[in-house]
Formats: sequence, structure tokens, C-alpha cells
Amino acid sequence: MRKLSRFREVPYISPYADFSGLRAGTIEKEKHACGVVHEILSLTLEKRTLVDHFTHFREEFRFSQQLRGMLIRHPDMFYVSLKGERDSVFLREAYRDSQLIDKDRLLLIKEKLRSLVAVPRFSRRRVPVTNGIGNDESEGIDGEEATNEEDDEWSDVDGEFSDALDGDDDEGDGRL
Repeated sequence: MRKLSRFREVPYISPYADFSGLRAGTIEKEKHACGVVHEILSLTLEKRTLVDHFTHFREEFRFSQQLRGMLIRHPDMFYVSLKGERDSVFLREAYRDSQLIDKDRLLLIKEKLRSLVAVPRFSRRRVPVTNGIGNDESEGIDGEEATNEEDDEWSDVDGEFSDALDGDDDEGDGRL
């Protein structure tokens, strides 16, 4: 706890400032590294990224080998999720109850697209099933009676395609 309070007392070091004079392993260097990570996360749409993405730029930003440990040491700034095979880092101030506070317009469009893709496009396959009398009935895979709602939607399109394939055209010269 003492380290965190000492860390907070160190003056803010801009991520854009020259950091060549900072020695590795000092609290000032860690404050600068936290500022760089904070700035990068604030520039992303979702205010999160994989920890591996930061390690790719370890040399450019002169991050220490214990970058993940540094992120974990500052739970007031960052949340590190261990879910899945790769660790993700979240900017804590951008989230409230696991929801992004200020969503970018592009992110809203992306979520809308995800919800549209998640909707099943086609109804289940219909399998002809005979009842005890010998009449065929169309039933879905799970035994429910299949509906022709989707067939009704596409019936006009199917008619256009079948007319074009049969050679029926407006000019009568056989060309499509």
C-alpha cells in the first residue's frame, strides 16, 4: 500500500515527453510507462487491448520485461482480465459495471452488425414425415410443424429467377 501512495505522489510525466533520461527500474519510469499505456488505451475505440499488443512495442517505449506485472500493480488504472488464453487490459476509468461508459459511434455500428449476424437467417430444414395414415407432413427437425413464412417472402424473387432461366424474356429474342 505504501508503494501505491508513493506512486501517486510522483508528479505526472507526460507520455509525449522525452523519456530518455529516465532510468529503468525507477518509480518515475513506471509512472511514464503507465502514462503511455493509459494514453494508448484511451485512443482505442473499446478502451481495451491485449497485453501482447503492448509487448510488441516493448523496445520502442522501453517497457520493462514485467509489463504485465506493472499493469497488475496498478488496479486503480487498469484491469487485467485473465479470461481466455491471452490477457486483456482495460482502462478502468472508461468502464462502469463492465459496460463502456462513452461508446464511439463506430463501436455502436459494430455492435449492431454483430447483433444482425447473430440472428439466424434461414429457418430449420423441413423433413417430410409420414403420419400413420400415409399422408406426408412437413415437420421441422425438432418435430414442430414448419411454416412457409420465409418461402412467402422469397416467392416473388424465385419467380423472377425461374422466368429468366426458362428463356422467357420481354424481347423474345432468346437473350437474357
